[in-house]
Amino acid sequence: MKFILAFALFLASVTSPAWTLKEVVKRNSSNELARTFQVTCSSADLFCSELCQSQSDCEVSQDSCLGCLSDTDLVVRSVLLDADRIYEVSAPPMDSNQIIFLFSRGFSLLTPTSSANVFSDPRDSADDARIRAKFQSLCPLPTQNPIIILTDLTKAVVCEDQAHNSLIYPLGIRNEFQKH
Repeated sequence: MKFILAFALFLASVTSPAWTLKEVVKRNSSNELARTFQVTCSSADLFCSELCQSQSDCEVSQDSCLGCLSDTDLVVRSVLLDADRIYEVSAPPMDSNQIIFLFSRGFSLLTPTSSANVFSDPRDSADDARIRAKFQSLCPLPTQNPIIILTDLTKAVVCEDQAHNSLIYPLGIRNEFQKH
């Protein structure tokens, strides 16, 4: 099984575009701190020209799905509190076409410090560290800052490969949590 995963990671590094998705905190026009997500491409690739309308980088606008990011949403709650227990990577990394399709739909991005995280105390960095560890455990390779992507149909995790490029893995519900 480890050989199959290693082979899938190798294929992904050969066929996937070289890009990164990072959360950036900066001041907006009202001089307030705002979180955005920056896509940076390390090569001229169809993926970047499709996604960013340029060859190098862009901000990904997050079209939050209606009611998607709230403390009452069971999916958000399960991701923030039990991601490592309930979800697992269910397929090899997405290819360029799948990623473009994913970002063309309404989506939300979750990080351990997201404003949707009402389940931890913002003054307690240990809470953020616990959630970060849960997100990190979903990635096949060590990843500093994983990001969860939620759409109406898809859950995925943004991880890093050995060259620190971003890879997006679809998430599925672990067998023990599926209805049989």
